[in-house]
Amino acid sequence: MPVTTIVKETQKKNVVATVIRESTIRTNYYLLLALATLITTFGLTLDSESILIGGMLMAPLLRPILAFGLAVVTISFKSIWRSLFGIFTSIGLVLLLAYISSLILHPGAYLTNAILERGTYSHLYLLVAILSGIGATYTLVDPKLPSALPAVAVSVSLLPPLCVSGIALAQDSKVLLSNSLKVFSANLGGIIIASIFVFLIFRFKRLKRHEEKEIVKSEKQE
Repeated sequence: MPVTTIVKETQKKNVVATVIRESTIRTNYYLLLALATLITTFGLTLDSESILIGGMLMAPLLRPILAFGLAVVTISFKSIWRSLFGIFTSIGLVLLLAYISSLILHPGAYLTNAILERGTYSHLYLLVAILSGIGATYTLVDPKLPSALPAVAVSVSLLPPLCVSGIALAQDSKVLLSNSLKVFSANLGGIIIASIFVFLIFRFKRLKRHEEKEIVKSEKQE
């Protein structure tokens, strides 16, 4: 049986509804992201992997990224701008909070192993992000499989390198800032590429009208 026939049309519509609903940017989204950012920044400063994992699991940053991948496949400009707004405002909030909290916690230069690790770039980050993104999107599409979003949140590590960028800004470290942004960009790009690939394979392109209906519905609920 071809992989594209596993998922019925009704299930595809349910997936679209879920992606749109969970990527809707409301006050509770920013609140959750703010808490996750502070926890992650504290974890980096304390050099604590367990605290870092807690922050990564809490962060909702993956939601608008998957929505962007879907929007590219359906060629819905309304959805593209909506998800881009969510992604960029999220990035801005994380950088701002990480910057401020770093200034308060350690006004001077202070780099832990956890910070330095997230500020070290490797091309393998992109590969890991693509593989993880495929897993996350596939489990989202196939209802028979458990969600892989929590695992992807940890393996791809979107939030820590972005928090490190905020810390680097606070400490005026251009090298750390450059490398951490490269890590984040590789992770972000990998997930987008993977989600586009999976949504294309499962033929979500035809669901533009349904996607935009779900956007209107989510806007009415705000």
